[in-house]
Amino acid sequence: DRLEAYYFSLETMATIGYGTQDYFFGHCWEPLAIINVQVVCGLVIESLYFGIIFHRLTRGRHRQSTVLFSDKAVVRRVDGSYYLVFQVCELRRHHLL
Repeated sequence: DRLEAYYFSLETMATIGYGTQDYFFGHCWEPLAIINVQVVCGLVIESLYFGIIFHRLTRGRHRQSTVLFSDKAVVRRVDGSYYLVFQVCELRRHHLL
């Protein structure tokens, strides 16, 4: 049956499990429609969350004006190893560095 195969595929894709013995609800199509809408809404919400987080992490142009580097740098020897030392300043109120 095609509806049964579709429901099984939807249930597997959404990883919502195989919780009932009669996994097609007595050949009723209403539970399938409800689960289909719920899974699609969940996927849309998850993709929006991912898009918002990705956008927030990749805002390079705005970020470059709030991070300042010092004009001078120093090469320093500590315990036989050389280190390049410079200062970084964060102009935003909430510090990300």
